[in-house]
Amino acid sequence: MIQPTDRPKAYWWASRPNFGDALAPFLIHRFCPGIYPEHTELHDAQILSIGSVLDRVKLSFQGIVCGSGMLSESSHPNLCAATILAVRGPLTAERLVTKQKNFVLGDPGLLASDLIQLPYKQHNLGLVPHWSDTTLEKRKEFLKFKPLIIRVSKDPLEVVRQIASCKKIVSSSLHGIIVADAFHIPRRIEIAPRFLSAPVEGGDFKLRDYHKAIHTNLVIGKTILANYKKIQDCQSELFDCYSELYTMLRGR
Repeated sequence: MIQPTDRPKAYWWASRPNFGDALAPFLIHRFCPGIYPEHTELHDAQILSIGSVLDRVKLSFQGIVCGSGMLSESSHPNLCAATILAVRGPLTAERLVTKQKNFVLGDPGLLASDLIQLPYKQHNLGLVPHWSDTTLEKRKEFLKFKPLIIRVSKDPLEVVRQIASCKKIVSSSLHGIIVADAFHIPRRIEIAPRFLSAPVEGGDFKLRDYHKAIHTNLVIGKTILANYKKIQDCQSELFDCYSELYTMLRGR
């Protein structure tokens, strides 16, 4: 159990800018008023939130997990000493070594709709390429719609605003899809086969994990609307997780 503090040490992936991981401190501050998380290294963290980081957690970790997931399907991280409030999805949950039985399933990125004011829908299409994807924004079938190209390396709140300003999203970034779902925007996953089978990026494990959490079939190359009723349920449960996190940080 961490000691009460208003400046907890938190870890999120920051070596390569990616707006999904970088939403972590904004979400903690939004739903835990007066709490200002400080980025730290994984071994020194008190809070893990968002991102595929659990594969790297050591047995000694005694902090709080609030929505993180795993990258590799073959990992079985030992979190017996941790407090788990939420993990990204059921595929992550079933691979954890933990004494806890009940925790929320869902990615905190679904709460991104609470971070900004809803903007005007000024773009018919937004393209959200994964940081390693150099082909999505060049595809002619999308370029003919004059899409907004949304860079995941930009300020995370600006990325959220840009996604919310689109009537449809095509993304090779997982959190491009998650944020589209948060705003109930029709979305299409476009990921090259070589990335789906690439173990360094976890293949399609992250996608399957998230989609099982929201009870939506994983479909690639086709526009769909996610199960919004389940997304609303996840949002409510994740909000409760952050309320519990706030209580723990305040020592109440």
